[in-house]
Amino acid sequence: MKQVPFSITFLGTGTSSGVPMIACNCAVCTSTNAKDYRLRSSILIKTETTTITIDCGPDFRQQMLTHKVQKLDAIVFTHPHKDHIAGLDDVRGFNYFSKKNMALYCNTITEKRLRNEFDYAFAAEKFDGLPSLDLLNITLEPFTIGDIHITPIKVWHLKMPVLGFRIGNFTYITDANKIEDEELEKIKG
Repeated sequence: MKQVPFSITFLGTGTSSGVPMIACNCAVCTSTNAKDYRLRSSILIKTETTTITIDCGPDFRQQMLTHKVQKLDAIVFTHPHKDHIAGLDDVRGFNYFSKKNMALYCNTITEKRLRNEFDYAFAAEKFDGLPSLDLLNITLEPFTIGDIHITPIKVWHLKMPVLGFRIGNFTYITDANKIEDEELEKIKG
């Protein structure tokens, strides 16, 4: 399937604690260089008709406001660690203005964590002002959101399987220390 033109915005490229890290006095955390001020990892992918993010950590609200994101069609998750999911409650603004549920694409272990961490959003009895969410399970099979075609890539974060993603000729992988040969084939080209 041919991928339509898209843009990538790196919303954050920092560590799980962000940079600078609270209470740290190292050379990087005390630096005055603007490149040493980085929010937690996330990217925005945008075509003419579709806008998605990969991950929504604790800095999600700030990232959306900084980049003036007015429309978001979906969030794709790499894995269930807090620095990749903690901003989920802030999709409420998108829910309110779009009058739609936010589509969440994740694997089974991430879905379990989302249901646990944001149990109020998935409860049978819902109250006004809660996030409206649709969970969509992904595997290693390619999938499409709007006109964005995505190929999941299984990588390892120590002993935890984490998803990276290929969109067109761009591959995004975070929190990885090992990629098996079979998955490396998906990145070639």
